[in-house]
Amino acid sequence: MRHLDAFPRFLLKLPFMVRLGVAVLCVAFFLSLFMMVSPAARTPSMLAIPVALVGWMFRKRGVFICLAAMVLVLWVYYGLKAKNMLLSHSMIISFIAATLALVVVGFLVSLLRDSLDVVDAARLQSARALEQEQQLNWAKDQLILNVNHELRTPLTAISGYIEILLEYNERLDAEARLKYLKHAMDGCDDLQMLIGNILDALRIDSGGEYLNLQGFSALQAVRACLKLTDPGWLQSHHVRLDISEELVILANEQYFRQVLRNLLSNALKYTPADTEVLVSAGPYDDAAQPSDPASQVCIRVKDAGPGIPPDELSSLFGQFVRLKRDISGQVRGSGLGLYLSKQMVEAMGGRIWVESAGIPGQGSCFCFTLPALLPQTSMNSSLREKTLPFVEVSGTE
Repeated sequence: MRHLDAFPRFLLKLPFMVRLGVAVLCVAFFLSLFMMVSPAARTPSMLAIPVALVGWMFRKRGVFICLAAMVLVLWVYYGLKAKNMLLSHSMIISFIAATLALVVVGFLVSLLRDSLDVVDAARLQSARALEQEQQLNWAKDQLILNVNHELRTPLTAISGYIEILLEYNERLDAEARLKYLKHAMDGCDDLQMLIGNILDALRIDSGGEYLNLQGFSALQAVRACLKLTDPGWLQSHHVRLDISEELVILANEQYFRQVLRNLLSNALKYTPADTEVLVSAGPYDDAAQPSDPASQVCIRVKDAGPGIPPDELSSLFGQFVRLKRDISGQVRGSGLGLYLSKQMVEAMGGRIWVESAGIPGQGSCFCFTLPALLPQTSMNSSLREKTLPFVEVSGTE
């Protein structure tokens, strides 16, 4: 009983020409059957099945076409049989009554299909709403798990260093106390960055403000970003810049710096010590449009780390996404940095992606594009502004 509607629904999934062929064969069969039986056994109900089938597959317009075709065929049949195309009044009345009855049948079936379509649409909408709710619940659970995991490590470190200072303060020399305080401050910085990323993710999802894009020097912005990078990382790695001093980017400088900080932070965290991290920028030929004075520039952050497995590249910029090898690793992360970077780059009119073969030592290259101004327009860059959806970024100077 549960599958009684399986065949009718199957008919609706057939291609149009197949359904048309089925309808023609059904009408022809029942018309032939109607003509072959004795006149006493002929009733309009014999033609109700093809009318109902056509109404189901082609709705009300199909019912009119089907009835017109059947009436024409039967009119010619009775006319040829009586050798007079002008039928009697009683025959005409019978035709009209039978046609009206079949119209009612066809319309009822069409209305039934319309009702089922509404039910199916409501069911599909409910299923999508349920799926969205499940995704939101999953995201909420992931947020709680990630925040719980990420907060615990720096909090434990901060608590441990403060406990040492409280218990052994008098027995520690000034250098040791300074070292422990610095470690505690590093933990506070980690907490601030984690909380800032979470707030940024929530603000980006809500949207609603506006972003001002202005021209600024790419090299100066990168140098300013490096000044805010952990000195310990810069001492253990060699960061090389390959950016022209004349390169001017049309973007939001706060967004640009935060995206670059996220990419540099990942490159320095996951790259072995004494290796090089290259930050380069140049024209992006594939997206350049000669007729447009403002073309695209591509900024790249290349490291020599372990690389990214090819099967994880597509999901890398998702929310709360971390590589499988990093979930149980020593490097902390919330899985929000690349997600935020993607949202910010796209808000500025660019796109972001990663290139990696997943081979240790060959590393990864994170690339993102942004609109650029030609060198000769750099003097007027502060006057060239655009307005796009904006979300204020926390943790910027």
